[in-house]
Amino acid sequence: MFKFDQLELIQLEITNRCQASCPMCSRNCEGGIENPLLTPNDWTIDDFKQILNSEVLHQINGFYFCGTYGDPLINNDLIEMCKYAKEINPQISIDINTNGSLRNDNWWKELATSLPKNHKVIFGIDGLEDTHHIHRIGTSFKKIISNAKTFINAGGNAEWHYLIFKHNQHQVDEANCLSKQIGFSKFQKKQSTRFILEPKAPVRDKNNKIKYFIEPADSTELKFIDSKILNNWKDIVKSTSIDCKAVHTKEIYIDAHMELYPCQWHANVPYDPIPNDLTHEVRTEMHKQHYEMKSRFGVTCTKDRSIKDIVNSVEYQTLWNEYWTTNKSIVCVRSCGKKVDFAQTDAQQINEN
Repeated sequence: MFKFDQLELIQLEITNRCQASCPMCSRNCEGGIENPLLTPNDWTIDDFKQILNSEVLHQINGFYFCGTYGDPLINNDLIEMCKYAKEINPQISIDINTNGSLRNDNWWKELATSLPKNHKVIFGIDGLEDTHHIHRIGTSFKKIISNAKTFINAGGNAEWHYLIFKHNQHQVDEANCLSKQIGFSKFQKKQSTRFILEPKAPVRDKNNKIKYFIEPADSTELKFIDSKILNNWKDIVKSTSIDCKAVHTKEIYIDAHMELYPCQWHANVPYDPIPNDLTHEVRTEMHKQHYEMKSRFGVTCTKDRSIKDIVNSVEYQTLWNEYWTTNKSIVCVRSCGKKVDFAQTDAQQINEN
């Protein structure tokens, strides 16, 4: 594992709250009730200054606000965090991932001037006005486009990331043209990796009743977890080699409760419900491994210890190697394993905000 003086990038989840109810996001139950395992929390500007102090901000190349469960725009101190980081290190890179459906024009103008030159705001826009809401429940397409225009016209750099499903696959070219008209610097098509056991996902209401289903685009390359894989998951874990992506990117992840992990996939485990389906056994073992890891690593909370102390600790420097070799972590196998048949699962989700 790399040392603090090699650290280059930090992913921050400054809130785990979000106004949207995307059915394939694990912060809620298929678009219905909120995940009961989540405890809402937001960083304050003081938390940010303590954790990303001057030493950290001068060490890293950049950081990005891209939580697994929350939208960073929910946090009222987001702009102050950007201003502080820019003041300490004007050359730092800041990226923000958002559904883009919050705040007013003045806020977006201020954000554009508060970010350093090297920045981008990534808007998750999955379709046009008649389809976007099917997945991005609780957001407004008109509001998002208005916010994006305001930000771009104020000098901000924005990208449009488009998750392709069956219900919006026919609108990709039109959305791309619109993105160019508005002034987005990039339009990126993305495939969802969250179809796990079958090629459809239910969308539920707050009473847990299914309203409709979301299906993958025709072009999506799907490889579902079937009974053959699940019946042999122990052998697959044992035989899969692990090449940690966080080691290559020199990256760490800090969650909404200010706990530090090498990546978001390990941080997600405590909030991943254990369903009574084919994945029950392997998910149960993942939870068991997670808490065994935490007991061995000790305190990993950046409120109690600095990033430098945690990353340079003997435990952080030595134990991860064990979880990649002799005592393999299921999470590591799924996210960074070289066996394709097991790695293409929901733990490989790159935040789809």
